[in-house]
Amino acid sequence: MLVLLAADLIKVVTLNADHLAAVRAADDVGAVGVAADLADEPYFARGRLAFCGHDDTLIKHSCYGLGLVASMDYESRLICFIDLLGFKAAIDQSVYDSVVRKRIYDVIESLGNGEIERLVYGAIPVVDVDGVRPAREVYDHEVIYNQFYPGIRMEVTQFSDSFVISAPAENAASCEMLIKSIFAVKLMFFVSLGMMMRGGIAVGDLVHVKNGPLFGPAMNEAYGLESSGAIYPRVVVSEAAKKILDANLSGTDAVDLIGVDFDGRYSFDLIDVLQWSGSAIRDKVFIGEQLKRIEEDVKAGHANAHPKIAYLLNRWRSVERDYC
Repeated sequence: MLVLLAADLIKVVTLNADHLAAVRAADDVGAVGVAADLADEPYFARGRLAFCGHDDTLIKHSCYGLGLVASMDYESRLICFIDLLGFKAAIDQSVYDSVVRKRIYDVIESLGNGEIERLVYGAIPVVDVDGVRPAREVYDHEVIYNQFYPGIRMEVTQFSDSFVISAPAENAASCEMLIKSIFAVKLMFFVSLGMMMRGGIAVGDLVHVKNGPLFGPAMNEAYGLESSGAIYPRVVVSEAAKKILDANLSGTDAVDLIGVDFDGRYSFDLIDVLQWSGSAIRDKVFIGEQLKRIEEDVKAGHANAHPKIAYLLNRWRSVERDYC
């Protein structure tokens, strides 16, 4: 089966051996590679053509120019559904405040352009003649992404004020990438826009294709945890997801930040993430002022929501002395 991807055309045809040889020889196709997790199933890495040998598979073409074979079958994945708190108020303010409008635009655009992937994949250690260094110091992003994505397969989808990040549940490296990506998103929105996040992490059956379908029972569960379970600006983790994380990330500081909260739920929040070894934000004055600004915005627009920010302020006061 051959799937031709063009701006306004998706065409499926059957290939015989002669057709396949002709396609491979075509000048405009690009390099032919092998997907590591799909045995010997071939794909075209940078061309407009992609193909696979199964009738129940779908070909998608990523914005990075990497044509990948994506199954329509459910896969066990770890998923986080994230909602930005205060996004509506920021949008309202952006109508008359061009600075806020630009900040929103820049952050959303950077995420849509793969900023999360750049941050996380770029931090993967690689070895060259100068020793062990972060991948971003050795290669450009496209090379890094093409090298590591087939083994990690983390996906990020953003729509309006919500984000979904998922990764294969049984892959330890993927689970670590997912957690660190959530940490990075939390820090990015706190620093750039003074926004809080609420989220839910679940594990289960999911279809998540880059720039494509996103659905499954795990998505429903993660959304339910965010909308009904989190309540405060924190990320709640289901018991099943916590077991997966414990099994895959035992001994790492990432999983150590997930604890039992006052209501018995596994969770982590901004204060936990600020204490993560990957966070470079240690300025006590900046953190305090940013939290105070968020509190004032909440009081001005949604006074009944103040207990939610009060929860975070109380958490901050308990660790403030540890910052300089």
